[in-house]
Amino acid sequence: MKKEYLNHAIIELTTECNLRCEHCYNWWKQTGKQAERFNSYRKAFALLDHLIRKTMVKRVVFTGGEPTISERFIELVLHAKVNGVKVTVITNGNGPLSVYDQLAALKVDLMEFSVLSFRPEIHDRITGVEGSWERMMTAMKFMLEQGREVVPVIVITKTNYAYVRECVEELSHMGLRRFMINRYNIGGEGLNHGESLSVDRDALREVFHDIDTLVGQRELDVVSGVCTPHCLLDPGDYPHICFGNCSFDVYRRPLTFDIVGNVRLCNHSPVIAGNVYHQELSEILFSDYTTSWEETRVEACKECRKWEACHGGCRAAAEQLGGSLKDVDPVVKEQMLEPFI
Repeated sequence: MKKEYLNHAIIELTTECNLRCEHCYNWWKQTGKQAERFNSYRKAFALLDHLIRKTMVKRVVFTGGEPTISERFIELVLHAKVNGVKVTVITNGNGPLSVYDQLAALKVDLMEFSVLSFRPEIHDRITGVEGSWERMMTAMKFMLEQGREVVPVIVITKTNYAYVRECVEELSHMGLRRFMINRYNIGGEGLNHGESLSVDRDALREVFHDIDTLVGQRELDVVSGVCTPHCLLDPGDYPHICFGNCSFDVYRRPLTFDIVGNVRLCNHSPVIAGNVYHQELSEILFSDYTTSWEETRVEACKECRKWEACHGGCRAAAEQLGGSLKDVDPVVKEQMLEPFI
């Protein structure tokens, strides 16, 4: 049987987490959302094995929750590796040290660590757990010492924006060259806070200007992965930073699978596009809902000359707030941004 094309798959292994990050994007963290809680090796293995057998998947990204505390996690990594599938792990660095040791032994391909500040008190304030910075640093340094590729992921909020450049500088002194630096994306746990976690436009632009300058000086590789409206941050103003956008090529989207087979077009979106146990993957990826991402133009952006590159920012965030693909990224309304006319 011919395998279906699939370049990469984000797999949410568990909804469990050992931290309480104020900005967590997991849609099920929003108060009042009804979602199945899961942490099952049997179901996770079945899903991973299904993708390996039925598709041409080249890389899996294990996430959660916190994947390193999921049931029999290392066995899942091993199953992917022995089948020639590359493995990325997105972690808060607070899993058991024995797990990181085994990940290094299995030569995991990429580790993404949440580093929210180089100042322990700021990092721990954001995670809600004292000592989380120290444990994260221990795990990250260990993976570096073992020769694994490590990418720190920094999410910019009102709590840490003043220390982002400092964080990148200190981490680069440790030999780290690749970074992911994202603005806070409205949704998940962040919606449970009375005051928005978003940094205002001028302050955010200053942060990215500082980082862009630093990247040019130190030849770092920085990606901003969250789809951002160009009226908030215009990528042209930051030539040394690579900005992601919401691709209309479905195979380049962050396709997300939970362990019961549900597929979402983005890990920020709560909308289930289909289920791989009930449908062919291609049927899901070329459904009316999927194609509507390309065909639906956001009302607020109709006259904007940046539409073809921007696509209205993160419309999955609009879905988290109960909107549709016709709605612009909620940060546009929050900060009263104007389109490029």
